[in-house]
Amino acid sequence: MGWKSVALGSTALSVLFLAANAAVAAGPAAPAAGSLPGAFSSNSAVGYTSLAGSPTTATIATAGGNNVLQWGGTALPNKITAPSGITTNPGFSIGSGATLTINGGASSVLVTDLTGSPSQVFGALNASALGGPLFVSNTNGVIVGATGVITAPAAGVGLLGYAVDPTAFAGSGTVTVNNATAGAGTVTVASGATFGAGSGPVLVASNGTVNFGAAPSAATYVLAGYGFTTAAGSVTPTPAPTPASALSSGGSSVVNLMPAAANATITVTQLFTGGAANNSANLILPTGAANMSVGGVLTNSGVITETSELNGTIPGGLVNQGVINENALPLVISSTKGNVQNLGVLNVSAGGSLTIAAANVDLEGTVQVGGKAISSTNALSTLSLTTTAIPAGSGGVVDINTSLFSGPNPFIVANAIRLLSSAAITATAGNVYLYPGTNASAVSDPFYGIAALEYTMSVFPGAQVQATAPGSSITINNLFGGTSFGNSPGVNLDGTLSAPTINITANNINGAGGLSVPNAGAINLTFYGNVNNPHGAANNGSTAFQYNYLPVAVGLNGTKAGTATISLAGPSSSNTTDQNVNILVNGNVLLADGLGAAVAPTVPTAVLSSYANNHLVVSATGNVGLSSNGGATTAFYWPGFVYLASGITASNPTLAPNATASIALGDTSGVVNLTNLIPADLTTPDVSGQTGHGGVVYLTNNLNLSPATTPPPIPVATTTISNNSWVNFLTAAQAAAFSTASGSNFKGATITGSVVNTAQLPAADFQP
Repeated sequence: MGWKSVALGSTALSVLFLAANAAVAAGPAAPAAGSLPGAFSSNSAVGYTSLAGSPTTATIATAGGNNVLQWGGTALPNKITAPSGITTNPGFSIGSGATLTINGGASSVLVTDLTGSPSQVFGALNASALGGPLFVSNTNGVIVGATGVITAPAAGVGLLGYAVDPTAFAGSGTVTVNNATAGAGTVTVASGATFGAGSGPVLVASNGTVNFGAAPSAATYVLAGYGFTTAAGSVTPTPAPTPASALSSGGSSVVNLMPAAANATITVTQLFTGGAANNSANLILPTGAANMSVGGVLTNSGVITETSELNGTIPGGLVNQGVINENALPLVISSTKGNVQNLGVLNVSAGGSLTIAAANVDLEGTVQVGGKAISSTNALSTLSLTTTAIPAGSGGVVDINTSLFSGPNPFIVANAIRLLSSAAITATAGNVYLYPGTNASAVSDPFYGIAALEYTMSVFPGAQVQATAPGSSITINNLFGGTSFGNSPGVNLDGTLSAPTINITANNINGAGGLSVPNAGAINLTFYGNVNNPHGAANNGSTAFQYNYLPVAVGLNGTKAGTATISLAGPSSSNTTDQNVNILVNGNVLLADGLGAAVAPTVPTAVLSSYANNHLVVSATGNVGLSSNGGATTAFYWPGFVYLASGITASNPTLAPNATASIALGDTSGVVNLTNLIPADLTTPDVSGQTGHGGVVYLTNNLNLSPATTPPPIPVATTTISNNSWVNFLTAAQAAAFSTASGSNFKGATITGSVVNTAQLPAADFQP
């Protein structure tokens, strides 16, 4: 689906820009070649003469003060006729091959075209000799064609799709745009248009659409749907617009940034639009605290460089199919209302960080560092991905389908986190923190068209999460849940998690991918549902419960398999449904639990009476032991059925165990008494409606009841079982030895039937 999303997005975006450029090309007919503006009126005495020897050149000489030059509409006091010998247009339009010069002593000049047609510059407009700014205003739009050349005065040129009050302009020489200003004409500066050498700043503004594709030599201000006032004697908007200055009708405004001629860059000092912005150019955004605000979606299929300003300035969201470069600062992209989707390249400066906060986040494209491929030796300094719907609301998904390497403590917070098949998150230092929400069914994924997700955390087949530094960890925690996570389907692990320590707190922890730790690594699982692969047996064409395991790989230490400690904080005493835990360890395992320290090897107190008959299955290719946690724990407690197997074959865990691996009830710190009591007599249904099936299985050729190194008398571990239950061994000799060694330490109140036997384990004794 990711590739489908990319392909559709790319096609849609290409169509968008083709349509934008087609709209420019399919605009009104260009003025005749060599034509010039015709008669007009003015608020002051001005001159309009043709230059000797050329019918395609003309000059308008302005008088002192603020001059208004008006084509169409109610005539101003001074009427100026066009010189003879030139081809004229009814409005302010210049044909290709023609040159109009505006000079003289005016402080500011406003050209206002009221003829009902756009003003078009396909020739040359030279105002370099003006002492103040030049504004061209037309509510029907302003077009600078691909052959157009504007040489602006030092104070700049403004191209405005608005109506400007000539009386107010004559008094102030400035332009003010607010909600009372009429006009939303399209303003287009086509690709190929140029600004002459020495041109001052350029202001391009409309309450409709702005198309910009030129490469000016000075500052450029592009505004669509924003109110502003120009500075005295300049076209510069001052103060810089803010989101609060967006016009009430400006949300439908659009800015299209198109490629400049000859692959030249477009440098935009300020880019503000109340609506969408679409970039297919090589766009430069100089560093500044207030140089961009896009109220709609910013869509990039070109190149945007220097982008720390994307922080908080794109409330409508970002779709990147091109390249976004941050050459000097941390790359911070935030959208208060929209989504952020990278289908192209995010290039973060060397040693820089990446921070994204949005309604939803999708990283499908590439993240580079310093223009090079991201890697363990060329990593982000930090990584932070969050959704703005956290902690309230039902939205907020982070999709990742690319490789991300980060320094200390990469951090992802969302109501749903989805690591797709090409995802790889690696912390080269510190820990990895993944904090999903608790209600996946309330979260939709807009990038993949999924109305309700199945899991709050998904690691797809092939996806990886790693923390590589010694002592580091991966933590997955339903950060915004309560204590039962009753509405959370939990974590689906079909990919792999790898770290010295792995901590997961969730409802269910399911999957076929699993966990990987080095020798002496630790896995801490806090769960309120199941820990297994519920589809394992079916996927293997079997009904054997042994296949329904969550895999755990333990790194090698020399030529021997390593040992991992797995701590189980669960099951929940409030659950009325039997919980199932099935773990297969490729290596050696020590089991610890979060309840044993408080449970004596006798009948538990009434507080435990609510436990269902839960099922624990732990198999290992190596040894299985019970951990005393350095002597602090004297009992391993699991309420319900317990199945321990050592020396199994990982590819076929139903085979008989090998001859060398062992099960030890304890470790070198001391023995650990195993207790699986639930107070209810299992001849009657438990809280889940089950009867019987409450025994203990030791599937091994080597059962060690006294693993401690304590000097004699050597303690012997006990096994305390529920009523109407049993202990099952691989051989009759083991059963006899267990019965003899345990003696009075073997406990189980009101025992019926055989409690020590070697019968094959019935399939009914485990819930798949």
